[in-house]
Amino acid sequence: MVESTPDEPAQILRDKKGDMSKAIPIEWMKNARGRAMKLPERDADGDVVWENPDAKPEQRIPKLIDADTKLALYTFVYARPNSIEAKNDSLRDTQLFNALERATNGQIELKDKVYDWIHRALGREVPVTPQAKEMDIKPRLYSYGLFGRDEFVALLQLKDLDERPADILVAADDADPED
Repeated sequence: MVESTPDEPAQILRDKKGDMSKAIPIEWMKNARGRAMKLPERDADGDVVWENPDAKPEQRIPKLIDADTKLALYTFVYARPNSIEAKNDSLRDTQLFNALERATNGQIELKDKVYDWIHRALGREVPVTPQAKEMDIKPRLYSYGLFGRDEFVALLQLKDLDERPADILVAADDADPED
């Protein structure tokens, strides 16, 4: 994966055809309490890096690292279950992956269609198994599967700066010290 620094602000850009595009800043992601959000580390092929690679598959523990928006979008591409696939997903996956590889100047430049698709796909429900239905377990959104209870804050951080509310995060200094 291409190295980048999560520092520079995003801006709305125009491509050669005059189509609008959005830019997601590459920045460190924070959870709802203002602390670093953790996601599984991925190698150059997109595979999860394990803390104990020699263990049986069901006993492996992923190596968690501080996540930035770029890692979150790579995880979105690699970890999406087949059960929520839609018609143009492979095309949009390719466009997003190429945008992630080209990301420079602290931002990921995306065409509006890809940007909108990301947020629609994160809002899809992941179907539950028949056994789970029998136990009255409801389907959850894909974004919940990726980010857990911090999904709302994570979704806001994957937006263009112009679309974000100003006060989405609690400063780490103001966070509850017992959590």
